[in-house]
Amino acid sequence: MATKKQDATVSVFVLCAGSFDGVTSYQAGCVIEGVPSALAEANAHWVDAAPAAAEYAKDTGALVFELQN
Repeated sequence: MATKKQDATVSVFVLCAGSFDGVTSYQAGCVIEGVPSALAEANAHWVDAAPAAAEYAKDTGALVFELQN
């Protein structure tokens, strides 16, 4: 029986207001943790998945949210 490999997750820095699901909105300047890498890539127009971007934002006091599935 084959098992589906779990997608890796990343922390993203929000560049401008946006939503992954059309319901929960995130404001520019925050960090969202636990974002599947494919979802981050598909939403690259409003989030930055570079590890340095999220780390710098956290180090400078950005609000941090956990992605709710």
